[in-house]
Amino acid sequence: DDDDDDDNDNVDNEDEDEEESNEIQHEQNLFYAFHKSLLHIKKDALPMAISTYYTQYLLPCRKKDTYLDLKQTKYKKLNTFLLEQSKNDNYGKNGGGGSIITIQASKDKKDPVAFLKGINRNHLDLRQMKKERNASGGAGGGSGGSDDMEIGCNKNMNKEKKQKLALVNLCIIPHHLAKILQLDEETIKATHTAKSEQRKGTGFLTLLECRDILNQYIVSNELIDVYDPEYVSMNGPLCHALYRKSKKEQQQQQLDNLNQYPERLTRKEVYEKWIEKMDDAYAIVSMPGSIITTMKRGKPPKVTIEAEARQGRKRFITRIRGLEEYGINSLDFANDISKRFACSASVDDEHTISAGRPALQKGNCELILQGHLVVELQALLLGNEKLSSHGGVKGSTYSLPKGVFDIILKKGVPKKTIK
Repeated sequence: DDDDDDDNDNVDNEDEDEEESNEIQHEQNLFYAFHKSLLHIKKDALPMAISTYYTQYLLPCRKKDTYLDLKQTKYKKLNTFLLEQSKNDNYGKNGGGGSIITIQASKDKKDPVAFLKGINRNHLDLRQMKKERNASGGAGGGSGGSDDMEIGCNKNMNKEKKQKLALVNLCIIPHHLAKILQLDEETIKATHTAKSEQRKGTGFLTLLECRDILNQYIVSNELIDVYDPEYVSMNGPLCHALYRKSKKEQQQQQLDNLNQYPERLTRKEVYEKWIEKMDDAYAIVSMPGSIITTMKRGKPPKVTIEAEARQGRKRFITRIRGLEEYGINSLDFANDISKRFACSASVDDEHTISAGRPALQKGNCELILQGHLVVELQALLLGNEKLSSHGGVKGSTYSLPKGVFDIILKKGVPKKTIK
């Protein structure tokens, strides 16, 4: 029994040591980003709101592959951390130099840490950080230069091209139209003519390939108007294919004494009518390399982002669904978002979705995020940090194609413009 107690004590001690080591690591990450961020703030930018400092300076200056999880430090909150640094005259691993920052309270004095007022640029820790930055190749106030910097501070890092996804609209020739025009199987499936090897023999055609098939039919049947090549003479099968109507519609036409089909149309009119008759399809292509990752019938799936006002339009929540269609795990994404944007995030599935919300497909989830994050989510998911100034969108590993978002702003939610 005594041996068992000793073993339990050893386990408890190991857990405590691990927690202490974890806390130290998180605090080291925090101090690194803190020092680095102060070097990038220009004098004329002060005083600066703490929220602006956090999103545009502190977050972008964290180390590569790390997150600033303040809850894992002894400070727990950013305001507590900043307040201590403003009061500690002997702060820093290099000692002395006075307090590294000064802060300013809000006008009503309710928030003692509302603004970053001043920076002691002669502080020994900042001078040391600047030496390290310059030694690693950084220059000027706007770029970092450290090889282990993740985002924002070092603009010259990570020059490698990131894989991006592109959405391509495709079409499929319906079998009944192919039968009417007597098109062979190899033609409608583009067995030999499709430019992509992955699409050959599948029947998934680009709009140009679909148009070429119609053009071949027109030429082979000598339907081009001899006197005006811009016009196409409409033969029976082509008219039937483009203007096929139900029996009821045909009977109504006969009663109204209307001509069932036009005798000729311009090429543009024929092509537009032809494309209208096609079945919708789409492909998601990985670029560069033009590798098709997904190819399906129908319209491409949408990622729905919906913002809703709460508490008298003073607070907002943002919902997002449809990520699974593009290979994104909702639980992992929620964890990533909560760290990037310092917000709470919860996940509902088909069993826990709130009453009144649209049903979810099996295996799909809906994320509920604190705050108005419509623009930030688009910037993050597109992998385009130029769309938002929020530091949380930096270093995105996502690359959804453009045009897949369905944005819904409920009553009372202001529209945020994309830069």
